[in-house]
Amino acid sequence: MLRWAVLLLLIAGAHFSLTVLLPAHAGRAWLLWPVAADTQPVARVFASEGRYLTIILLVMSGFAFLAASASMLGWLVPAALWPSLVMAGSFGSILLFLIYLNRYALLPLLVDAVLLWGVMAQQWGAAVRGF
Repeated sequence: MLRWAVLLLLIAGAHFSLTVLLPAHAGRAWLLWPVAADTQPVARVFASEGRYLTIILLVMSGFAFLAASASMLGWLVPAALWPSLVMAGSFGSILLFLIYLNRYALLPLLVDAVLLWGVMAQQWGAAVRGF
């Protein structure tokens, strides 16, 4: 059961991170699609100069979460990379949603916190990898 829950969290983390790439229509952000076309960064510096940082963070976190999911399923990605991928995805996503902090960013931040807690404090690893 834990494996399925972790896999769902990883897929949700990837989804949330990649919503920044494809935002919802203006004014249409909601709990499961936390970024809309009119969502503004918390600081003006991220609006123009931070655009590259945003792209780097969304690609890093989205693909790290997808690679960790693939690792859990035994697809192409070595199992030894799983904890590192989860941490990279979570840290990137946390930074991303702190840049675009709004009320809908709380769920992605919670997903990231649970994944980090699991890897760092509970030492999820071999127990959740592989089905």
